[in-house]
Amino acid sequence: MFEFKTKEEYLEYRSEWKEKYARLSKSLRIYRQCCNANLTIWNKAMLMAFGSGGRDYYEKMSKAFDIHKVLLTEKTENHKKLESFIASNEYVKGSSADATAMLEELKEAKLESQRQYLEQKKMQVA
Repeated sequence: MFEFKTKEEYLEYRSEWKEKYARLSKSLRIYRQCCNANLTIWNKAMLMAFGSGGRDYYEKMSKAFDIHKVLLTEKTENHKKLESFIASNEYVKGSSADATAMLEELKEAKLESQRQYLEQKKMQVA
């Protein structure tokens, strides 16, 4: 899968991999922060709706949705951060599974690089 002819090729691969992984990791972190902020807003809306009197569950849920809409118009810091990050072209669409796959790829590359290095050493000694 990996064919590194020189140490420099491997180091270049590692450098590119680190950049790509850093962008993916940052994207996932900011996305999660935004989701958590949205959940916080939803919980606040639910508390406001259900904290008031009345028995009708559906009426309270409707009120919670209305409150949530109003609260979302007041963008949180995390939403602003996500929007500016996406606009900056650094945003990478991906998932945790993509990050895990990248880590596996790096592990394989390291093993292959080590195998090739040992093979070279063996040939030099012989």
